Amino acid sequence: MMAKMMKSMKKMAVLAFSMVMVFACQPMLRVSASGTEETVQTIASYDMTVGGTQTFELTDAEGGEVIVTVSEVPSVNRVADGTYQISYTSSGKWEAAYKIKVSNDRITSVYDGYHKALTGSISSGKLRIDSATQASYTFEYKGFMFTSKRGMRSVLNGSKIDISGI
Repeated sequence: MMAKMMKSMKKMAVLAFSMVMVFACQPMLRVSASGTEETVQTIASYDMTVGGTQTFELTDAEGGEVIVTVSEVPSVNRVADGTYQISYTSSGKWEAAYKIKVSNDRITSVYDGYHKALTGSISSGKLRIDSATQASYTFEYKGFMFTSKRGMRSVLNGSKIDISGI
């Protein structure tokens, strides 16, 4: 009788684990009703020739909604030269922001890094210039069950700044 009860409990545990995994992986399954895969936009492209504040709605790797806002800090220099505040919000999870200074088609400084966990927690924030045309802000994000490296990256691409999640 005890062996039968243990076997039944083991089956229930396997079933419960399988259901959790299906729901956890569900955001990664992005298929439309026609059965073809949707195109998911994961990079915001701020146009420095337009300037001002530009907001983008994207989808992250897990299928969650992301809002990216880039605001030009007023300057008297040429179009590409200036300071830009980059903000990235992973809906319901975290938000982060920083400023980059662009001069002569190069990122010359990155500063005022900010992060906030909307759920879970964040630690080990690191703001840096990766190359003359790329800056990143990374941190450890601990969600409901997992800890992962997250953040955002800005890349100068001609007259645009491309922003993506990490």
